[in-house]
Amino acid sequence: MALRSLFLFAFSAFFAPFFIPGNEFRVFGGTSLPTTIKEVLNQQMAPPYFPVKTDLFGSKITYHDVKPGDVISVRPKSKNLQLINETLESYSTSKYKWLETDKKSKTGKFLNLPVMEEIPENINVQLIIELYSK
Repeated sequence: MALRSLFLFAFSAFFAPFFIPGNEFRVFGGTSLPTTIKEVLNQQMAPPYFPVKTDLFGSKITYHDVKPGDVISVRPKSKNLQLINETLESYSTSKYKWLETDKKSKTGKFLNLPVMEEIPENINVQLIIELYSK
């Protein structure tokens, strides 16, 4: 039980902004599954994988399912935020082949769902399968 409490503390500290009423988050994602990105994330955030379900978050979370061809843009009131500008400046447009970005207009076009070979991060899929198979 102490380990679960420690995990809950670590989880809530890491995701603290999600628990603050009045905060708003927009989650964009695509999936090849016949479901929504909200359903996929809710399944991943449910016990036994995580001890806190997304419906317990105090913040407002809006989910947006994206499909090839969709264009996503930074909201007008956020276009001048330092964090947005620094992120766009450091972003490598060639890193993700399934995204097309326009730094000037602060938009991105979702071209296609990536295949494993197009994901530059070192992800051990077998470890993920083993974790979620327990």
